Amino acid sequence: MNADAEDKKLTFLVVEDDATSRMILRRALTKMNYEVLLAENGEEGVRLFEENQVDMVLMDIQMPVMDGYEAPTLIKAATRDELVPVIFLTGTTDEALLARCVEVGGDDFLTKPYSPVVLNAKIEALCRIRALHNETMQQRDLVAEHQNRLIREQEVAEKLFSSMLNRAGDPPDNIKCMVSPASIFNGDMVVVSEIPSGGVRVLVGDFTGHGMQAAIGALPVTDIFYSMTAKGFSMADIIREMNQKLLAILPTRMFFACTLLELDSDNGRLLLWSGGMPDVIVRGTDGTIRHRLPSKHMALGIVSGGSLRPNPESIPIEVGERVYVFSDGIIEASSPDEEMFGQARLEEFISSHPEPDTLFEELSHKLLTFSGHTEQEDDFTLVEVCYDGVARSNVSANTRRVGREAMHWSNQFVLEADALREVDPLPLLMQAIVDVQGLQDHRERIYMVLAELFFNALDHGLLGLDSRLKETPQGFGEYYSQRTKRLSDLQDGRIEIGLTHQKRDAGGCLIIKVKDSGSGFDFEANTRELDENEGHCGRGITLIRSMCEQIVYSENGTRVEASYVWENEERD
Repeated sequence: MNADAEDKKLTFLVVEDDATSRMILRRALTKMNYEVLLAENGEEGVRLFEENQVDMVLMDIQMPVMDGYEAPTLIKAATRDELVPVIFLTGTTDEALLARCVEVGGDDFLTKPYSPVVLNAKIEALCRIRALHNETMQQRDLVAEHQNRLIREQEVAEKLFSSMLNRAGDPPDNIKCMVSPASIFNGDMVVVSEIPSGGVRVLVGDFTGHGMQAAIGALPVTDIFYSMTAKGFSMADIIREMNQKLLAILPTRMFFACTLLELDSDNGRLLLWSGGMPDVIVRGTDGTIRHRLPSKHMALGIVSGGSLRPNPESIPIEVGERVYVFSDGIIEASSPDEEMFGQARLEEFISSHPEPDTLFEELSHKLLTFSGHTEQEDDFTLVEVCYDGVARSNVSANTRRVGREAMHWSNQFVLEADALREVDPLPLLMQAIVDVQGLQDHRERIYMVLAELFFNALDHGLLGLDSRLKETPQGFGEYYSQRTKRLSDLQDGRIEIGLTHQKRDAGGCLIIKVKDSGSGFDFEANTRELDENEGHCGRGITLIRSMCEQIVYSENGTRVEASYVWENEERD
């Protein structure tokens, strides 16, 4: 008796046109404690197999209606990944016939007349094989499930990761970017920020390798770039700080090749520092390549501060000239014939293209067309910066204000059901707001507004929870018990959070938009006056309305927009 049979009786299908043989096999299998189904021909056997859960088949070869060659083929096709062994019942020793039995799906043979001892031994052997196969399939499915979960988690993390990298919003109109990652996580990065003194600063970087390993240094680098640029630090200061940080956190043999450039609109200069990157190309207004600027430094994360030369070079630039920065994935891109795109081809296209306004788009298209459908071996990054002479921000050095001068910026977060189960976006959102705009003094109030809007969308919009449960201590516990269960069971649904900041004469306005994919909720019923409510529900919307210029719900409560206004406070 095998272990499977001890837990659950296995079901055998005997397909045999001879009545005596059927009776002998049924008796033998029944004594072995197996369930037995009987069929007189292949067609009946296939029907019984489709109608029942069969674990093993004993199949005669020569039968009327449908023989033992056609029936196993249909049975095996119906089993898919499941292993249902087929033992052929035969009295022949013809090697050609036996070989054909194997070809149509046979797993073993039982020679007539039938020996119960041999039959039991063969069944035991096939049961062990079947158990091993089932275990292998379960392990395969488990690995696939873990792989899919990992991919989903990486995709969610990548969305948040990209949002953090691009927290300054869309770049100015004079900057165009193409970033094509070789895997979910991108080892290349492009970040852009307007600088307080006027002009714009761009960082184009390439971490060693690609994928998640290559992305580990991107967040601290981005943090340093945005925060120090907004505070007015020089390029040299930023280079030193990034190098020191990367030396501390990067593993051995990992580094960060990058180009940092700044357009100085007041003086018509291009400031450039490049370490370990391909040449930077400056295209003149006449279409010629006016400058070819090679990297003059080591990549960051390699040499100590004493050996680092962080000061940028300064190059004159005229209105209408275009600067092209790219990672080595561009020039090393391969065609299906394994031909490299190359620096010469890139420069020839830049210098020969007659229309500067469409050059970037057509160069990007040419690169992707050149690569065809070959798998990317590295990340592709291409950036065009057109010098238009426009100063995009001007902060008086004589004016000192609390926080940071108001800026135009926007950010967008999208969380699907699996992310909503695992991720609390509020800390990330708050860090983005405070880091970009410097609203430290408003942190608590903005957090309350964000939290109220987000949790209304999640709890009421997606999970359908009723706040009135929280009116009693018992209901309060029941509310969060239901919340935990419904969130765990959530399969579909998404929440989109948009942050937009606008300048105003005396400060700025932070616009928070939250949209959920649920059926909506009665936001009016969840709104009570503060002096009428001392419980645990119904106060949130009223409270944040007292903090905001306006809060507008629409689309049955699935969309809400809140405007939080702040004013500058001058210091003496």
